[in-house]
Formats: sequence, C-alpha cells, structure tokens
Amino acid sequence: MVQHGFDWNLDAIAFMLPEQQIALWAGVGALALMLPAALTSFDWMVNALGAVWRRIHLLNIPALILAVGHALWLGSHYFGSLEASAPRWVFAGLLTSGTIAVLLIRLRWVWSIFSMEKYYAPVLKTVLKTKVD
Repeated sequence: MVQHGFDWNLDAIAFMLPEQQIALWAGVGALALMLPAALTSFDWMVNALGAVWRRIHLLNIPALILAVGHALWLGSHYFGSLEASAPRWVFAGLLTSGTIAVLLIRLRWVWSIFSMEKYYAPVLKTVLKTKVD
C-alpha cells in the first residue's frame, strides 16, 4: 500500500487530513499488535511460552478494534470516500455490528442468553488442554 498510495514517499502522509492520518496510524498499530501473535502461532511456541502465549494473543483484541477503525476511516466502501451516501453508512454499520458480535461471542453470558453455555470453552482450559497435547 505504501508503494501504491504514496510511491514510497512517506512525507506525503503529512498532507493527509488529520482524521486520515490517525486512521493510517491505527492500521500501523493494528499490524504491530498482530505481529507478535503471528510469530508465536506454532505448537512449540505455545508449549515454550505457557501462559504468556495467551497474553500475547490477547493483543489481537485491540488490534481488531484498530483495524476496524482503520478500515472505516480509510476504506473506500466506508467513510474513506468524499461522498457520504446511505450505502456507506449501511456498510459501516454492518462492519461495526460484525466486530461487536465477534467481541461479544468471547463472553460466557452471551452464550447463556442463547442457552448454549455448555458449548462455551473457557480460555484457561483451552490453553491448558493445548499445552498437554
């Protein structure tokens, strides 16, 4: 994207609108937060890191939020276009709703609302089970 959007001229970022600069840095932050998780996504790293592995992978939650903010404010299907139209608001609402659903599905009480609490897998048991396997 740096090649396509800026032709490797990072000084051009200074000429972006402040909202777009913030959204750009949100995307960079999301990428930086996902990098440790990507580098430790191997079975032997789970065993080597133990409980620290889970904390590293929990960085994906703020990374998701930053990535969605980045997409909403720079994505041409959302608010990254100069035209404010109804479909853009609908797409933005769908993306935001989907993200909230992903974050909520991590909570036990959400599963209990649908009487599916027996299918909820507590994170600690999952990590311990993986470590034993």
